[in-house]
Amino acid sequence: MKVVSISVPKATYKPGESVVATVTVQRGVETGGVVYFYMRRSGQIWQAGPVVTVGSTGLGIPDIFASGKLQTVKSTFILPSDASGNYQIGAREQSESTIGVQGVVSFIVNPTTPVPTVTQATVTFIPNRTDVKDAVLYVDGSPVGILAAWGYTAILTPGLHVIYAEGSVFSSEKSTINLVGGSTTKIPIALLPNADKKKSGSSNIEIGMNNQTYALVGIAAAIGIGIVYFMTKGD
Repeated sequence: MKVVSISVPKATYKPGESVVATVTVQRGVETGGVVYFYMRRSGQIWQAGPVVTVGSTGLGIPDIFASGKLQTVKSTFILPSDASGNYQIGAREQSESTIGVQGVVSFIVNPTTPVPTVTQATVTFIPNRTDVKDAVLYVDGSPVGILAAWGYTAILTPGLHVIYAEGSVFSSEKSTINLVGGSTTKIPIALLPNADKKKSGSSNIEIGMNNQTYALVGIAAAIGIGIVYFMTKGD
């Protein structure tokens, strides 16, 4: 028996939602087998999930009539309440030592943008490239989440915060932002290849109170790295 395909009903999900994965296996002459399910955020380690039995594994009598036939099995996963970014569900048959390409399905988890209060600020950090790999966003020295291609949204307290991203392939320089309660802002994160990233001082970004305020930071590499700060306030 071998896994020939895997699918999920939708391409996008919300945190906490149920995902039903359907695996198609091709039977051999065995009486049955076991399919192991896994789930992970893209780029991270597979986490073991449900184990589903196919056919009858207890008889031990070869079933020549089942050989070559396709059979489907299903398994349900509950996404974490803080899930965001690209996720994958994988499956392998018990005789397969690894999860093959045909046994992996990918989907996107889009979190709902939080609504800030007067004592909070909503910030969406947007990377300057879509191939962000495994870049982790840090706020004040602590990891808060993995950057997706469309960004990462967090609620932070007003005041100064030091932000940067680090990954195995791309990283960014440290920047200091100053948030005001009740604001909604977008801050680009300029990721550079680790081999090309140069050390520079932290930049200071002032964030206004209007919900349409956006802080745009552009970092360009030529001889050195310059930081351009631009801020627009709505009426």
